[in-house]
Amino acid sequence: MITDIYIHSQVTTDELEYCEDMNTNAEIGARMRTLRKSHQMTLRDASDTLRDKYDLKMGFSYIADLERGEKRWFWEHIEIFCTMYGVPTSLATDTSIPLDHVEQIATILAELADLPGQKYEAVLQVVRAMK
Repeated sequence: MITDIYIHSQVTTDELEYCEDMNTNAEIGARMRTLRKSHQMTLRDASDTLRDKYDLKMGFSYIADLERGEKRWFWEHIEIFCTMYGVPTSLATDTSIPLDHVEQIATILAELADLPGQKYEAVLQVVRAMK
């Protein structure tokens, strides 16, 4: 059981599915770090946002461990982080997308977020379909 992560839901860390391959965890972590930095967020900013908007208490040191691939990513957390960064989960998990493209795509999506709702959703669907 992971002790330095707390979840305010009915789900315990024992019940969550996680990514078992530590190499994959490191790759996801590198992508998440890229996404966080593309949003100009510090580790503390990410921790505060997760707590305030997603009811997920995760300390900034734990996030740093995740980004370095030293901790395992739970799939539910990947989804929450990607939602926080406004990107499809495939951007964090599809290793065929080069890391430098992850930052470019995240930047484009962040700029598109100012579009009216329907247009933004349409563009987001196109991005999600690109796999």
